[in-house]
Amino acid sequence: MGWLRHRLDGLEPRADGRGPCGGSVAHRRAVLLKLLAADAHCHVAEDWHRQLGVCIAKYVAQRSVVMEAAKTISGHGQRSKWLPVASIICLCASGAGANERVEKNVVYGMDSGLALTLDVHYPAESNNHGVLIIPGSGWHNPGNGYGDPELKAGYDYINEVRDVLVRRGFTVFVANHRSAPQFRYPAAVEDVRRAVRFIRHHASRFSIDATRLGALGHSSGGHLVSLLGVEDVTREEEEDPVEGESSKVQAVVAIAAPHDMTVWTPLGLAFAVAFMGERPPIDIQRRVFLREGIYAEASPVTYVTSDDAAFLLIHGTEDIVVPPKQLGIMDEALRNAGVAVEAISVEGGSHSPELDHNVIVESFETYLLK
Repeated sequence: MGWLRHRLDGLEPRADGRGPCGGSVAHRRAVLLKLLAADAHCHVAEDWHRQLGVCIAKYVAQRSVVMEAAKTISGHGQRSKWLPVASIICLCASGAGANERVEKNVVYGMDSGLALTLDVHYPAESNNHGVLIIPGSGWHNPGNGYGDPELKAGYDYINEVRDVLVRRGFTVFVANHRSAPQFRYPAAVEDVRRAVRFIRHHASRFSIDATRLGALGHSSGGHLVSLLGVEDVTREEEEDPVEGESSKVQAVVAIAAPHDMTVWTPLGLAFAVAFMGERPPIDIQRRVFLREGIYAEASPVTYVTSDDAAFLLIHGTEDIVVPPKQLGIMDEALRNAGVAVEAISVEGGSHSPELDHNVIVESFETYLLK
C-alpha cells in the first residue's frame, strides 16, 4: 500500500527493463493475479481477476514503473516473546538540522529470535511529546535481501512528514513490525501495540510525556495506528513490566487507511487476503463481503467508542488501492460516538494524497500539547 507508492511513484525501471527490485512487469502482474484468483485465497466473482488486471494496468501506466507484487504466503505468526529492555545497536547523527539526532535500531521486542526495532528521531528543541510512525507496506516485507531497506527506513512521502514533526519539536519513533509473507495477522498488530507500550514505559528516557502519545500511519500503517487509537490493550499477566502499559494513543493521523477490512478495490484486496491468511466471509446473493470473524476483529471501525483518540483522517478521491469511501466509514463511526475527528478528502488525490504537512503537525499539536 504505502509500499506500493514507494515502489511505484517516482521510480523508473532500470536500463535492462526490469523493475528497481528486479523481475519483469509481466512476472509481477502474474504473481499478483494468481494470488487473487487462487481458490485457496479469494474468488468473490469471476470478474475480479479482470478488474484487478485493469487496476494494475492503470497504476503501471500512470507511473511507468514496475510494481512489487504480493506473493502467496505460508506459515503463521507465532506468539511473541518480548525482550523487556532496550538494546541500542548504533547511534548516529542526522543531517536534518542542527542538534537533531537519530538513535537507530532500538530493540523494542523479540519474536522467533528476531529483533523488532525502531529508530528514534530527536528534535533540536523538544516539546516533550512523542509520535509513533508506521510506514505503509501492504503489511508485507519491503524486501527480503540483506541489503534491502527496512520498513522503518520509510519513503519520501512519509519521511517528509517525519522531518516536519521533528523540526516542530516532536520526538518521532519509526518502527518495523513483523510482516507477510513470513507473518500473518495479527503479528503486525501485536508489534505496534508492543512499540507503544515500550515507548510509554521508557518515556522518561526519551524525555516525553507518557500520558499523551500520537501515532501516524499511511495505508497499512494507517490501519495499524487506527487500531492503536480505538483499542486499549494491556497484558498485565506477563512478567515483563512493559506489557502492563497501555497500548492506546491519544491522537491519530491515518492516511489512505483501511478502517473496515472488508471494503476494498481488487488491488487492495489481494494484499489484505495475503495478510489475513484467508478470504473474508461473503454474502453470495448480495455479492458483498461480511465484516465477521477475524475481519471484524482486524477492523478499527469495530472498536469505536466515545473515549477513543482524536483522529485526523486523510484520503485521496482517486485512490485505487484503498477505496475513498473508507474515509466516510470511519468518520461517521467516530462522529456518532462523539469522538473528535477531522476528515479531509483530497480531490484528485492518489493513494499518497498530497497535503500541507502543517495540517498534520497542527493536529498533533492540538490534541497532544493541550
